[in-house]
Amino acid sequence: MSSISEDVIVTASKWGAETFIPNYFRFMDSNRQETLKLYKDWTSIVWNGQKYGAQQYSQILQSLPPTTHDVESIDVQPIETTLSLSSPNLLVIVTGSVTYNNDNSTKRLFTQNFVIFSEQQGYFIASDNFRWIAPCTSRKKNVNMNKR
Repeated sequence: MSSISEDVIVTASKWGAETFIPNYFRFMDSNRQETLKLYKDWTSIVWNGQKYGAQQYSQILQSLPPTTHDVESIDVQPIETTLSLSSPNLLVIVTGSVTYNNDNSTKRLFTQNFVIFSEQQGYFIASDNFRWIAPCTSRKKNVNMNKR
């Protein structure tokens, strides 16, 4: 069995994350039912410190007002596995901001960590940990205070 070079794995991981993450947030902002198809019944989901099952999480997502996510950074690390060498499993860390009801006063910074597994049909979310960091206004104040 031939081994796959680390460069190939890193490139495949980057491609996987750069494909998956924009689609995930596009679905979150426009069609949450599609987003829910990316989760399995057993997916580990933590939303702002609370652990949920897939059914409970579905109810939370459906109860949220309309959102607009702005992804600022994506970091991806391949997770070594012997199960799927052509499409590596991924640890993806996303930072950005989310606005609710198109109202900038509701804009909040967030971080979201995913463990994404590869399967023949594509990728699915094995673990999802979402956390609000702070309202965006506090970030702007900190940035302005540091500029002199």
